[in-house]
Amino acid sequence: MMSQRLAGTALSVVLAASALTLGAASSAQAGARPDFQLPFRCGEVWQASTYPGHDPIGSVDFNQYPGDDTGKPVAASANGTVTAAGPSGGWAGTRVRIDHGGGWTTHYAHLSGESVSVGQAVKAGQVIGKVGNTGNSRGAHLHFEQTLDGTGQTAVFDGISYPGSTRDFTSNNCGTGPGFSHDFSGDGKSDVLAKAAATADIHLYEGNGGGGFKAGTGQAVGNNFSALEHVTVVGDWDGDGRDDLVARNRSTGDLHLYAGNGSGGFKAGTGQVIGNNFTGFDRIIGAGDFDGDSRTDLVVRSRTTTDLHLYAGNGKGGFKTGTGQVIGTSWAALGEIAGVGDWSGDGRADLLAKNRTTGDIHLYEGNGSGGFKAGTGQAVGNNFTAFDQMTGVGDFNNDGHNDIVTRKVATGTLHLFAGNGSGGFKAGTGTQIGTGWNGMTELG
Repeated sequence: MMSQRLAGTALSVVLAASALTLGAASSAQAGARPDFQLPFRCGEVWQASTYPGHDPIGSVDFNQYPGDDTGKPVAASANGTVTAAGPSGGWAGTRVRIDHGGGWTTHYAHLSGESVSVGQAVKAGQVIGKVGNTGNSRGAHLHFEQTLDGTGQTAVFDGISYPGSTRDFTSNNCGTGPGFSHDFSGDGKSDVLAKAAATADIHLYEGNGGGGFKAGTGQAVGNNFSALEHVTVVGDWDGDGRDDLVARNRSTGDLHLYAGNGSGGFKAGTGQVIGNNFTGFDRIIGAGDFDGDSRTDLVVRSRTTTDLHLYAGNGKGGFKTGTGQVIGTSWAALGEIAGVGDWSGDGRADLLAKNRTTGDIHLYEGNGSGGFKAGTGQAVGNNFTAFDQMTGVGDFNNDGHNDIVTRKVATGTLHLFAGNGSGGFKAGTGTQIGTGWNGMTELG
């Protein structure tokens, strides 16, 4: 098998489900085709091409012209479980294969490296590797397949079939929305950002994908944030497929966006004002996609009324017009509040909050349209009084469920509390994953 970079005239395509009919047939016994997305990060434009004899049938080669694509992130096309990862020993070079159920699989070949392992559950939009030129390849590109019961199918992206000509596609693979990855370094693993008390620098602690941190991590990625507070990782706020950070200026009350560069730092010149007069709020929380529009949002609490307000993101680095509606009242009894993505396993973004008096953790299940389910607020964890800085970190241990980290005040140790995917915590969770964290004032 020989894959190659093929040049051609690009035709831009808007990825809307109604634009074209699905082009691939499936057997009567097969499971429904998953909602496959382009295997790249949200908003990226990639050129698709193929050639006669491309094996298996329906295979697609992807490039971003001009320049070398080596090292660019590759994302899971849909939720699934990794069945192969690493060197293939053959034409595919380093590859990843994902089982999506119902006989459907996807294959990502010629990678320069993989960031997942066999048996790992992955979510749509999660980085699984990087473009490369390994195996039988004539230049860096991604070879991609969608197969049903082992047979290649016409590829479909966001409901649009790829007919085989050379054309551009814009990725709508914006992740799981509510299950934000918290991947600031772009390696497919969840990370933690923290602000140092002494220097006010922002430090990146890169997750290792197994519930801990990479050796030697903790590098400063932003300097002198002393004028800023409520530093919060908000997922992909500006629609470029990379996780971002927001922070409030304590003097002006303005909200600033610090756009991530996808490799563990910030874009040059970032820090623009995206909202004015947020002084009246004492909690600012990155809530993932709380209203179900595939854009990340903020939830804030009023200092005076203790009501919760939703500020819906517009997916372009700002807020929707007229946003700021009340979504919850009388939250005075609750101290720390964390956006945790889909904690209950129903596909909707949720919040966790700690009761000031009891130290219990309560789950507030989102209804997927910008509010909460009726009657929600159940206790899912008891006696967290000894901990502070509760932070949602996505799927930190790569088991397919979202998690939180929190700091033990007395010792300054950081602990991982792993979610069980159904609204609670795994039995025996609370593993210590770091020491010396009392020098940090804010975690994100």
